[in-house]
Amino acid sequence: MEQLKNIKIRNIRRFADDVNIDISEGATVFYAPNGTGKTSIFEAIELALTGAVKRLGKDLSPLIRDNCDEAYVRLDFHSGKYCEVTLSKDSAPVLTGNQTQLFPSTPFENVPYLLRLTHLLSQRAEGWFVQSQSTSAGEQLDYLSIGREATQANKVVISAKRASTLLRDSIARDVEDAKEDLSKWLSLLSKRDSLVNVDKLRRLRSSSDLFNQISSVNNQLNGAAFSFVDDLLLLKSQKNEVLALLNRVVENNKSLTISLSALRPTVDEYLRLTKSLLTIKRETLSLVEAKDRLDSTINRLKIRQSSASELLGLAEQAYNHALNRWEHCQYVFSLRAELDNTTWEVEDVKRSIDEANEKVKLAFIEYKKLSDLYSLHESFFKMSVALAEKKNSLSHQKSSLEKWKEYDKTIATLKGDIRPSLVADHNAKLDIVREFIKKKEKQQSLLEEAQRVFNSLNSAVDSIRSAVGIIVTNLPSDKGQCPVCEQVYEPTELRRRMDNALTSINPELQKSASKIDKLKSQINNISKDINDSNNEYIKASTLLKNVEDNIVLSVHNIEYIIANVFPGVSSLELAEKQLQDAINDNENAIATLERERVDTLPEPSVEQIAKLESRWEALETQKASHVNRLHSLTEQLTKLVNANDVEIIEVSLEYYEEISGKLEASALDVEKAKLNIAYIKKEIKEEQDVLYEAASNIVFSEKTILNITTTLSEYKAIWFSLQLKGEPNHNGLNQAIADCDTRAAKFQEYFDTLNYVDGEIARWGAYEEYLSIVSSIKTIKGDFIEAEYTVRLNNIKDELVDKLGLINEKIATLNSFANRLSHELDRVNELIKSINPIWNSLLKRIVVDPRFSDTSLDSYSHYKKQYADVNVNLHGKNTRVTHVASEAQITDLQLTFLLALAQHYKWMPWPALLLDDPTQHHDLVHASGVFDLLRDYIAEKKFQVMLATHDSAQARYFMRKLENDGIPGRLCTLHATADGVKAVFV
Repeated sequence: MEQLKNIKIRNIRRFADDVNIDISEGATVFYAPNGTGKTSIFEAIELALTGAVKRLGKDLSPLIRDNCDEAYVRLDFHSGKYCEVTLSKDSAPVLTGNQTQLFPSTPFENVPYLLRLTHLLSQRAEGWFVQSQSTSAGEQLDYLSIGREATQANKVVISAKRASTLLRDSIARDVEDAKEDLSKWLSLLSKRDSLVNVDKLRRLRSSSDLFNQISSVNNQLNGAAFSFVDDLLLLKSQKNEVLALLNRVVENNKSLTISLSALRPTVDEYLRLTKSLLTIKRETLSLVEAKDRLDSTINRLKIRQSSASELLGLAEQAYNHALNRWEHCQYVFSLRAELDNTTWEVEDVKRSIDEANEKVKLAFIEYKKLSDLYSLHESFFKMSVALAEKKNSLSHQKSSLEKWKEYDKTIATLKGDIRPSLVADHNAKLDIVREFIKKKEKQQSLLEEAQRVFNSLNSAVDSIRSAVGIIVTNLPSDKGQCPVCEQVYEPTELRRRMDNALTSINPELQKSASKIDKLKSQINNISKDINDSNNEYIKASTLLKNVEDNIVLSVHNIEYIIANVFPGVSSLELAEKQLQDAINDNENAIATLERERVDTLPEPSVEQIAKLESRWEALETQKASHVNRLHSLTEQLTKLVNANDVEIIEVSLEYYEEISGKLEASALDVEKAKLNIAYIKKEIKEEQDVLYEAASNIVFSEKTILNITTTLSEYKAIWFSLQLKGEPNHNGLNQAIADCDTRAAKFQEYFDTLNYVDGEIARWGAYEEYLSIVSSIKTIKGDFIEAEYTVRLNNIKDELVDKLGLINEKIATLNSFANRLSHELDRVNELIKSINPIWNSLLKRIVVDPRFSDTSLDSYSHYKKQYADVNVNLHGKNTRVTHVASEAQITDLQLTFLLALAQHYKWMPWPALLLDDPTQHHDLVHASGVFDLLRDYIAEKKFQVMLATHDSAQARYFMRKLENDGIPGRLCTLHATADGVKAVFV
């Protein structure tokens, strides 16, 4: 196991040109403000170990101090191994030393990644494993030695499978092409053999004869003319055009025949409708003559109706005049009756008003008596309430007076007996505390003096020990003179004395150390006595303060009672007398009020008063209603009395009877005139009904004529559309059908001619195809004989089939290996995930939030890559931890992950933890958990820790913790000077 002993740094970033840092075997803590060079130390270590700084990439020039050309780092280990690097501007770093011995089983190019994965915690979080994406995290885990060969083999296997699949597909396509070539070759041979009768094929008609036959048919069909060209394909095209024209003509002739045959029922219907049209026209003419006669009769009746209407108007005018005079008489009689009724009603209302006034007066007197009695009892009640409240107030004053007496008694007791004894006890315990403090200060002075003596002795002893050690080491074995006292001894005796001198140097130093330990023990005992006596003093102070507080509280309560209950009273006796007088006066007033209440009539109920009040208000309302009615009737009576119409005064009963007789006679004349008009209207209605029926028949006949005429026109249009002449008839139709049959027979002859031509053209095509196949066979086989070429194609096909079978066997073998390799990768992933229990146990020690104590690493393979996810359970499902955790929690997760990997995967012999400000987001309480964990890694797992922090309190706390547990540690502060940053050990 390796341990780092010393670091030499020259011109790295802001560091001076000669900085030596001795490294403790346990922990070395670097304390400095931000920007002073803490991170630079870890970058220098990384550079010396790997020749690179991962976060800087290829450009390492920022590491060289400004205005300098070169930087240098050297790491010395206790075993004698070392690692050094020289870095110059615009040049690659030059590594020397034992780097490869520190990483014996790890490829050197993987070291930078593994260093940051398992031993180096950088201050910047962007490169941390727990913040990486799945692919990036998987790539980092690939650098672990576990499963590395399997992962690399998996990449090769996948590439080999893809390449072999492509090769197999290519050979399979070649096999199919070879089979297709053989099939085409055999097909040509077979087709040629089927066309081998060449002599028969050569006996053909000339193309000009075939063209003439085609042209003849085309001319008969009136087709477009075309010229002769001695070309078989063009000739066949011309034949096809004529055949298409013939088919169209035949179809047209068939359609015409069908249409003509279907026209027979139409001709029959046309002849029937023509005859029916003549009959309907005659009937319509008779209906028009009857309609004219009815129009003349209706006009005569309307003239009679107009005369009767004039007579009715005269009769109604006379009736209305008589009715107006009769209604006027009725109006006069009603006015006279209304005047008499109104006069009587006015008198009746006046009597009602007088009665209402008397009732209202009596009701108000009764209501006033009860209301006054109720008010008197109400005043009695208010006075009794006031006296009761005063009695309660006096009772309260009496209670306050009793409390006043108790407070006086309490104050006298506390001041008289208790407080003096507590004051004496308090002062005595305070003197004891002061005595112990003086004794501790005296012992601390002695301890400081002893410490100073011990440091002087220790320094002197170190110097003497070093000098004597040098003398002993360099003293020749045969020399007897002492180089210090110059006495001469035997060489053996001189060496014995030297050894005794070396062993006897320490007694005074040990005596001084023993004295320091004794003083520390005494100081600890005195400190314990101080704590005990101080606790007793605090208890005495608390009791004394409680007594003083009770006295002050009692005085305050008395002052409050005087101010709020007995204002203006100066003594307890005066307050007692004043309270007793007030109680007596209040009891006398209560007795007087009770006597007056007994002498008064009983108190009426609220319901009684409300009932009387309602009755009084109802009578008032009734009285007001009578008064309003009187005003209305008086106005109405005045209007009736002031009426001075002359006609009203002159109307008599004889005049009224005369007018009634005239009204009855006029009504009889009007009724007769109305009956006459109704009779005439009835006659007109009967004639109009007959006229309407005649008009409807005429309209129906005209519509029928129009429909028949339209249908006949449609039949004629069909007749003419079929190229027929004249009116539709059966003779013309039969002749047209016979002409269609004649043309159909002629068309069949044309088909026979074209079929013959088509057969001749086909024979010419077979001959030309034969010649083409023979030419193709010659071109394909080349110089080979047909049988040899056939064998050659079969051989090529068989070779490719064998090759395809061989590659399939290899692919099957590769697939079998890939399956076994997949199982091996699954096992590797399970081994990687076995870090989870260690990681969880570390998380539980420093992470406060319990959710993160179950954080898990999931490692898996997909295609050619390794993947890894760091998840935490949230809402019942896995969530990336970076989506949930704070900066401090992310730091704890990365730190514990690094510690778990460093413990689980020991890939280098130097168990180092290089931690750049791991508690930068933590307070001291939280940081203490991290420090406890690091202490255990040093003490139990023998790790060498180098830790940087910007917090002086955290640095001192960690050092004290290490010192208390006997773990070696050193505190180094970094100071920026004009010459650069320098390291100073505290």
